[in-house]
Amino acid sequence: MSATAFDMLKTAEDLTAAGLPEAQAKAIAGAMRNAVSENVATGADIARLETQIAALETRMVKFGSGLAIAVVAALFGLLRVFGG
Repeated sequence: MSATAFDMLKTAEDLTAAGLPEAQAKAIAGAMRNAVSENVATGADIARLETQIAALETRMVKFGSGLAIAVVAALFGLLRVFGG
C-alpha cells in the first residue's frame, strides 16, 4: 500500500535485545510495520489530494465571482427601484 521504509528485522532484533521473546518481538515488529504502512500517505495520495484541492479552488473562485456579480446586480436593481 505504501512505500514506507520500515526495517521489521531490525525492529525485531532490537526488541529481542531488550529482552522480549523472539516470537513476541516479531509479532510486535509486524504489527508496527502494518500500522505504519496503512497510515502514511504515498506520493500518489498527495498528488490526488493536490488535484482535488485545485479543482475545489477553481469551483470556489467561480462561485465567488458569480456571487459578486449577483450582489452587484441586486444593488443596481435596488438603486433603480428606490431611485438612488
